[in-house]
Amino acid sequence: MKQVTDYPEIQTERLRLRRVRLSDAPAMLIYMSDEDTVRWLSGIRKQTITEITQSIRDYFWHDEPGTMKYAIADLKTDELMGTIDFRYHSD
Repeated sequence: MKQVTDYPEIQTERLRLRRVRLSDAPAMLIYMSDEDTVRWLSGIRKQTITEITQSIRDYFWHDEPGTMKYAIADLKTDELMGTIDFRYHSD
């Protein structure tokens, strides 16, 4: 079974898609605690660093067949800008 740690990093001129890290929690809390932002996401609004770190462990570090979950980070600073899931189906 493929593990989340096996996902390849993807890099462009400005961005890096990489594994979500616990150190991303403060940046993630900024947008995951905003009601206007979260209503467009598939997640539930988070209000504490503890909730965010639990979400990273339970969702972003949990491998699901057909899904690859990435942090979108600035290439120069490695600062988290957001996240993205790639989902693929064999049919």
